[in-house]
Amino acid sequence: MRCINNFFKNIDTRGTKYHECTCHGNPDIFQLTINDIESSVEGVYRLELKLPNSALESKNITVYVLNDINAIGKDELNFLRYKECDNIAKEALRITFERYLHQSGTDLATHLAGYQNHLISIKKLNPYQIEILYPSDGSLVSTRTFDVSILYTLLRNTTSIKKPKNNWNHEPPLESIDKADDVERIHLFRNLVAHCTNKKLSDDEFEEKWFDLSTAIDRLSKGKLRKPLCQLRNKRFEQQKVSKEKLYRRQNFTDPYTEIISKWQLQDKLFCKELRLVEKKV
Repeated sequence: MRCINNFFKNIDTRGTKYHECTCHGNPDIFQLTINDIESSVEGVYRLELKLPNSALESKNITVYVLNDINAIGKDELNFLRYKECDNIAKEALRITFERYLHQSGTDLATHLAGYQNHLISIKKLNPYQIEILYPSDGSLVSTRTFDVSILYTLLRNTTSIKKPKNNWNHEPPLESIDKADDVERIHLFRNLVAHCTNKKLSDDEFEEKWFDLSTAIDRLSKGKLRKPLCQLRNKRFEQQKVSKEKLYRRQNFTDPYTEIISKWQLQDKLFCKELRLVEKKV
């Protein structure tokens, strides 16, 4: 029920806006869910259980909706989906580098030792990355600790990989699908997501960039990363149309049998569209 003009009126919970059910199957705990939260749903609510000869009412719940300044638009979500390719793209480069080591019959430690002076002299890696490749404590090195920048530098400077069609640091033509072209595509992708200030991609931009990157990853990994790519492409991102601040609550919600609005936990800095109100024991 919702208070309108000082009177409580029934809410239709059969539609998509409001939904009422028992909480986790517990018949003593009732839950009211409000989908697609917006400022118009602010107000006072309560749950009522009608019995044959009487009715039980919960305490009143006041719902506040803060400004939706943190809501994320479609263009931002496109960028986030594209950005989340980072780990998959890194794995594609790692697979490519590991394949080269295997084909050359060289182990990682021997390969890195042979190029240590060269990698330091070209000054393409920062001190932190040099420490990852050549730990001062002599610990073992694994390619799984390498980031995109390290893997790109190793592939470009310590393997027999040929130059891309348009040379390094330039976008390859769409028709160029050699190994070096795909390595460069991932390098340019990493630079874009790392240094982009706009952090938005229109639907057309996203589709173009996604196709270019995902096919490069697929070719380099020889299909091994197709599953995570498909999962990310179809992943559902949620938006929370409320601010990061705590939701204000009525101070008289002190009854031990009454739960109040729980604090939302932000996940991957995304925000969900659904605000769930849990009203306790009636």
